[in-house]
Amino acid sequence: VAAALGVTEPCSCGLGGDMFCLYYDASKREVFAVNGSGKSPAGLSLEILQRDCPKDDDSTNEIDSDKFMFSPHAVTVPGAAKGFEDLLHKHGSGK
Repeated sequence: VAAALGVTEPCSCGLGGDMFCLYYDASKREVFAVNGSGKSPAGLSLEILQRDCPKDDDSTNEIDSDKFMFSPHAVTVPGAAKGFEDLLHKHGSGK
């Protein structure tokens, strides 16, 4: 459904975001999960977060989650396309 909504409502969901899927394989009677959440940029490190998002009242190098949430470091690389690719390769029919 989410993939179809990406076409009919691209402003609400689509390839520019994340995807999560539960897939039921009836022949195995098992449920599989696919996590298509975005990844952090490769250049992001703990040291960068400690420098850019420090807690004001703490000297233990802890990260202020509120500062982080509203910083450019909270942006992830969209994971929907890779998630759909993983779903196809792991559970597709191959036809």
